[in-house]
Amino acid sequence: MKTIISIIDKLNTLGLCAASASLFLLILIATVEMLTRFFLNSSLGFASEFSGYLVAFSFFSGSGWALGQGGHIRVDLLTERLSPSQAKGLEIFAGLVGLIVASALTYGLLVWTMGTFERGSVSYFKTETPLWVPQLIFSLGTLFLTLGLLKKVLLNITGKGVN
Repeated sequence: MKTIISIIDKLNTLGLCAASASLFLLILIATVEMLTRFFLNSSLGFASEFSGYLVAFSFFSGSGWALGQGGHIRVDLLTERLSPSQAKGLEIFAGLVGLIVASALTYGLLVWTMGTFERGSVSYFKTETPLWVPQLIFSLGTLFLTLGLLKKVLLNITGKGVN
């Protein structure tokens, strides 16, 4: 169990680093876009498209780490009214539901990515980015979230979870 948790932690730290790099690139693109518009009265053709990809990727890839650190938004309206054993049961149930949904999302995104790759679909922007590339990155980001949920469920089942 400790090995699994350790691997998940390392992968989610990698996700955090990827999210941080995405946010840095987003700031860089936005800054260059503003300077280009101000000084050259022109625009970067890829700024809008790639900014959207970076926002989505940073959100998903950082989610697993945030979940593991208790940085997600919680409303304890119900759990604070339950006994400790009932609250633990609810935490496990909610975690399993979240894990199933996140797993389905990750699987669905991977299937979608493979279909896009096989069809050779590209974005409608001037860059004509092969869509499988950002979709694969989104899939990786949702995998980080899925791993974070798996860790939370495992810790709650073993009684080591932090509420």
